[in-house]
Amino acid sequence: MSGGATRREKKEPVKVEESEPQRTAPAFLLWDKPPHLRTVELQRRSAAELEAELKEILGLRNHQTCMREAALLDYFVCGFWWTKEKKFSPTQTSFTTAVLHMLIDNIRVKQMGLLENLMEFAKALAPACQCWISGGETTSLLDRKEAKEFINYITISLFQKYRLYELVLTTPREELLVGLERTIEFYFHRHWEMSNPPRKIQTHRGRASQEDSDPAMLDFIN
Repeated sequence: MSGGATRREKKEPVKVEESEPQRTAPAFLLWDKPPHLRTVELQRRSAAELEAELKEILGLRNHQTCMREAALLDYFVCGFWWTKEKKFSPTQTSFTTAVLHMLIDNIRVKQMGLLENLMEFAKALAPACQCWISGGETTSLLDRKEAKEFINYITISLFQKYRLYELVLTTPREELLVGLERTIEFYFHRHWEMSNPPRKIQTHRGRASQEDSDPAMLDFIN
């Protein structure tokens, strides 16, 4: 009997309870600690003021002469401004900025590949979408629409340009300069060729144009 009971117990389906919201907020990444005073101050800035302050905060003072610093500054300014356009709260903005930091450091410092960085992004995003109970109501840091918009933004601004960011952030400066010089040389060479096409001898009824033809050839034709 005991053996039969054991077999029946094994065949019984496992009951899966529906997941309920957590009682406390999950731990998600934050750029600055609550009450997010630095984030609140930056949210009040104009685009030019935001760029100037982020330049100092991030230590990117050579962005006008360093391609790497210019790319990083543009990356963070655009990301922060995007949260402002979406009217994100200070906590949401702090989370978004922290994720931007994590993803770019995964490229710059850890030299992480695209697939691995995508997985890290998914791990960071999951707690922000987790529901919890606050003040008797169920809430989350990002709702479904906000999470989808954030995914779309990161995809367009970073993941679709991943190889370019890898090149700029991980290639030694000397190699970047050599590549840039070659690109500039190629550009000006092509521009000169397009601006100065080879001149052709134009003829009319078997006679060459006096402007384009050699004098000796004109004498021969005449």
